[in-house]
Amino acid sequence: MSTAISVLSRRSLAFSAADASRFAALRSARCILQYALVARLATRAPETCGLIRPYSTSYLCDRTLNVYPYWLEIGTFRLPTFGPMVVLGFLAAHYFIKRELDRRGIDPELATSLITAGILGGLAGAKLYFVLFELPDYVTWGQTLRSLFSGSGLTWHGGFIVAALSVMWTIRRHGAALAPTADASGIGLAIGYAIGRIGCQLAGDGDYGVPTDLPWGMAYPDGVVPTTQIVHPAPVYETLLGLAIFALLWSSRRFLAERRAGLLFCLYLVLAGAARFGVETIRLNPEVIFGLTGAQLFSIGMIATGVGIIVRLLNS
Repeated sequence: MSTAISVLSRRSLAFSAADASRFAALRSARCILQYALVARLATRAPETCGLIRPYSTSYLCDRTLNVYPYWLEIGTFRLPTFGPMVVLGFLAAHYFIKRELDRRGIDPELATSLITAGILGGLAGAKLYFVLFELPDYVTWGQTLRSLFSGSGLTWHGGFIVAALSVMWTIRRHGAALAPTADASGIGLAIGYAIGRIGCQLAGDGDYGVPTDLPWGMAYPDGVVPTTQIVHPAPVYETLLGLAIFALLWSSRRFLAERRAGLLFCLYLVLAGAARFGVETIRLNPEVIFGLTGAQLFSIGMIATGVGIIVRLLNS
């Protein structure tokens, strides 16, 4: 009896993860199509929308931008939109990591431990980076402690290093092969990041780019970090790039595995680093050195690491 319950429980969890990934993909496609339609209507026939107002040479239809800072509001309780989308991203990552581990002959249940290590390590690393490099010098110790438990400061490049170290430690602790497990993790990272960025777009949390007159430019007047300027929808760019990277990695996983274990993860580092570097050119982040932002410097490190390991793997 207990064995049957255990089997049913595992199947239920797998089904839920698959359902979550499909739901996230459908919602992503829906949002992208809506934004494309809004851009087309706003530039070709602005007079057809009753809530359009001019800004510079562009036009904006406020109610069709689908900015949802909060996923759920019950009385004074508010659930930010970003959180559920991150959860969906982790569920999708878990589903694909588990599938790829199973295909490579590695215990698929390791996926749960990898995701847990990634979440805990990522949160710790992101908060540490925020406190050390982004928190203003004038804040008090009390404000610093409060920021550690707030929803701010969850930067991708801040959490990636600690998350990677946590995942590597987990792989070693379970006695799994590092390279093929890392390959499976790269696939999960690509789809998880793409879905998580949908949360940034829906919430309007300030991850947008510089002002633009392009037809797909958007404003976030009701976002968590509001702006009435029409700007580059950087989270949409990152979602599209993330989905493209995921599609490439997923379609080439068998070929790369036949060549050498570890190539897929290194390819992820190169592609993800290049994508983030490019998006940063239209973002509002401050420059750190040589006209580059902190995220761009980190992206260069990702690309260099990926290329270096690829060369070493192919020559060994």
